[in-house]
Amino acid sequence: MFAAWIAAVVVCGSAFAEPTAIDSKLTTVPTKDVSDEIIAESVIEALKRNPAINAEAVEVTVANAVVRLAGAVRDRRAWEIAQHTAMQAFGAVGVDNQLMVAAEED
Repeated sequence: MFAAWIAAVVVCGSAFAEPTAIDSKLTTVPTKDVSDEIIAESVIEALKRNPAINAEAVEVTVANAVVRLAGAVRDRRAWEIAQHTAMQAFGAVGVDNQLMVAAEED
């Protein structure tokens, strides 16, 4: 055992060699194209299922797989939920969130 440790020190220069970074160069390739219309429908349906969002007040458009959200939501939490929902849509590559947060009443 001690001899193996000595061999490691001699070969590596240290018993505690620095870890080497590994770049696997993996990429994901979509198996099929997802149309902008399908992405938009997916986002709209997901927004409708979330009680924190008034989906009727949100306009969803998609161009080149980038989802654009416009309209108004009641608070910052709803804004973030809408952003996250759009980004999670299958096929979406980005989100342009133009939603306005309604002024909170005192």
